[in-house]
Parts: sequence; structure tokens; C-alpha cells
Amino acid sequence: MRGNYTLNPMRGGQVVQALAFLRAFGPEISVERWQVIVEQGYATMVVTDGAGYIRGLTFSLVRMHPIAHKLLDVPILIVGSVTNEKAIAESLFLEAKRRAIVQRCDFIRIWTWSPDVLDRLDDLSFCNRWDHGLMHCLKPAPIQSLGD
Repeated sequence: MRGNYTLNPMRGGQVVQALAFLRAFGPEISVERWQVIVEQGYATMVVTDGAGYIRGLTFSLVRMHPIAHKLLDVPILIVGSVTNEKAIAESLFLEAKRRAIVQRCDFIRIWTWSPDVLDRLDDLSFCNRWDHGLMHCLKPAPIQSLGD
């Protein structure tokens, strides 16, 4: 990644800073609700700049999906940088992809952003749907000839 950026799991001292970063993108969320979400077991990665400010944030969790089977679900992938947006997004995505491969997932799903995304984290009927977010297949489909 260009510039002086680092990608690491979110540390305890970054929880409040990550909440402030997230709030800049719209969701109204209390500190108490944020703490509950952080403690739910999501892998939370942050990209920080040289001054220690968060410039990117992602949450991910492996779950079983009725269609996608083993899925790395990424309800939050947010970049907050004017100058290095592409590199930060790429870094967060590649880390999610690495984690999905290590966990032997079939797909990664990056949710479509909306201000109510945090309210849907525990909604199993929403999580089991196929029609929201971007699905990225990790296992190539078998190639068929045109004559088949």
C-alpha cells in the first residue's frame, strides 16, 4: 500500500476511534451497542495512517449460508481516505480474501452499505438471503465446452 499505512486487527484502544470513524458514514449507534458488536466475534481489521488515524475498517465472520455454503460475510468494509482510497480498499479486500481462503470458504459476501447495516447483523433471515451485497466466488466453476 502506498503511503505510511498499516493493516492490523483492531486493538482495544481503537474501539472508540473506530466508532467515530464508522459514525462518519451514517449509522446512529451508541457506545454500548458498538461494544456488544465488537464483542460478538467478528474479525475486525483497521487500516491506520502514520499518525494512527483509522482510514479503513472491515468486519468479517464465517457462517454457513443456505446457497453459498461456507461464506465469509463482510457486513462492513469502509474506506475513509481521499488520497489513497483504492489502495486501502484493496488491502482490506485482500485480507478478507486471505481469511476466507484460510477458513476454506466457498464465497465472500461484502454487504451493500446502508445506515441500518448494524441492525441487520443478527437477522438470520437477512443474512441467509442471496440478493444483497457483492458475492465473490473463491472456487472456480468447472469449465464446460460450448457443445455441452
